[in-house]
Amino acid sequence: MAEMKKGFFYVRNSELPILFNYVVWAEGEKKDITKYMGPNAGIPQYPVTPYKCANCGFIEHYAEPEEKWRN
Repeated sequence: MAEMKKGFFYVRNSELPILFNYVVWAEGEKKDITKYMGPNAGIPQYPVTPYKCANCGFIEHYAEPEEKWRN
């Protein structure tokens, strides 16, 4: 397993209407959230996709590449 990094989720408004209110993961502390706001924040933000097991209901979240939601 690779290194795990601490971060937090937050709702991000996208430039594209279809991605409006997209949940992203950002590395760091939630108390510093203002560093992550704005289109030119310069801090990597990764869209999060949850997957649910059809049998037991277990949910896992995966961070997609940042460029997936920026384009």
